[in-house]
Amino acid sequence: MTQEYGKWLDNKEYADRTIVLELNVICSIVKWLAEEEKSPASCCFLLKMSKPDGSSTYCYSQKEVTRMIAYCNENPPLRWMGGVITALATSGLRINELASLRWSDLDFNSNTIKLTDERSNPRNKQTGKQRRTKSKRDRAIPMHPAFLKVVSSIPKHQDGIVFRSQKGGHIRDRQVLATLQDKIIHKLNAEFQSPKGEIGFSRGTTHGLRHYFCSEAYRNGATDAELLEWLGHTDSKVMSLYRHLRKEDSHNKMNQIKFLGSDD
Repeated sequence: MTQEYGKWLDNKEYADRTIVLELNVICSIVKWLAEEEKSPASCCFLLKMSKPDGSSTYCYSQKEVTRMIAYCNENPPLRWMGGVITALATSGLRINELASLRWSDLDFNSNTIKLTDERSNPRNKQTGKQRRTKSKRDRAIPMHPAFLKVVSSIPKHQDGIVFRSQKGGHIRDRQVLATLQDKIIHKLNAEFQSPKGEIGFSRGTTHGLRHYFCSEAYRNGATDAELLEWLGHTDSKVMSLYRHLRKEDSHNKMNQIKFLGSDD
């Protein structure tokens, strides 16, 4: 049935990456049900799928990110989104990681964000507050001054969750994505029109801010080892999907190379 679903998605002309993601989610759900003893282990199955090359995620430019933040700050109902965009762009956190971020995850003595995988903690499993990182391992991310400024302005709530929506409730993945696309990108689209036939600003997502973080960090000298640690990946090949070098970077680098000595 799962393979048939994959064929159906392919016939509907869904992107290859979307199909692989969908089928992997199904496999993960079945595996989780077996681990929780809610279904027989015999129900588990494995689909051998090769990951598609490349990425269709749009990576914002610095001008686009700063404009989105400024637009949010100019509109009181969207100021909470200004903080969310700033935090995602300067930390590389996934939106679900940011939504579940707790004050206890922030070490202000060392200015570090500390995310821990809590699968082995039975207490959190019983309370339903068990955090599961995608990489299944802990990671630490230095707090950028802009991130620190945002969290320092947020009042602490008794439930321990850092980021809140406009009305003070927990932020949700789909809520943030819908607000970003409908109330920010749509309003600013005329300023950043996309070339015909290319994926551009109008197709921006929250995940694009993770790509932006990686690209800007790399452009400013961050090493692969640092990016792997900050993003929570173990495979350096993944970095090629997240790094988006711009044409001006290539020209600037070429102009700095002294092929013929100091008198080029």
